[in-house]
Amino acid sequence: METHELVDVNEGTRLTGLDKGTLYKLARQGRLPSFKVLGTALRFRRSDLMALVQENQTARPAGAPSANRPSAPDEYESRET
Repeated sequence: METHELVDVNEGTRLTGLDKGTLYKLARQGRLPSFKVLGTALRFRRSDLMALVQENQTARPAGAPSANRPSAPDEYESRET
């Protein structure tokens, strides 16, 4: 019988480098399997989080910004005067 280690959102942020809001959003969208414990607390399978990290590493072109570090907003880009 295979067992799955469940981790909380704080451990999930440490493993993935994503913030809590992003993990909650992915769970709400059904893109990251999650489990409710004690009514509202979410838990994630460590294997699902590691698969998410692996997927993001292979799907993102080299040099592209990571999912948790958005590119600079337009107002910070240099403009010609």
